[in-house]
Amino acid sequence: ANDRLRGVVEGTSDMIAALDRDGRYILLNSAYRATFERLFSRPVEQGMRLEEALVGRSDDLVRLKERWARALAGERFKDMAIYPDGDGALTHLEVSFSPIRDDHGALIGAGQLIRDVTDRVESHEALRRNAAQLEALGASREQAYEALQNAYDELKLAESRLVQAEKLSALGPLI
Repeated sequence: ANDRLRGVVEGTSDMIAALDRDGRYILLNSAYRATFERLFSRPVEQGMRLEEALVGRSDDLVRLKERWARALAGERFKDMAIYPDGDGALTHLEVSFSPIRDDHGALIGAGQLIRDVTDRVESHEALRRNAAQLEALGASREQAYEALQNAYDELKLAESRLVQAEKLSALGPLI
């Protein structure tokens, strides 16, 4: 049973971690370890306290402690987090926290499931930009159509005046 559970936890690209009530990591999958090290430039291991894992990263520690505290108090919630990558690109993470309870319902820790949604966020942003460009193009097209319509109307008016002038000119020698 433990091998199957380990296979499930390690077989996903999602990041999975759990803390006990004392704030010690009791479960980390390899995806979590790799992402943690990439984002925070520090390794994290099972048995470490959150404070140890984020030494020198006080802003991150404060933010993460607050989130973990909510889950360790029994709250289940989702959040979005954005972290700069080593190369300056932004990593967008969807983070789900949930309490862990024993067979009697007593709170014994909290779990965290993190999904990298960077591609989804970037695709959504690209769609938003494309929609704005299409809207601008549509407005530009409407303006161009209106300008062409005005030019056509002026041309028809000039043609009408020219026809009228030609008629008057033809009548002139007859008079």
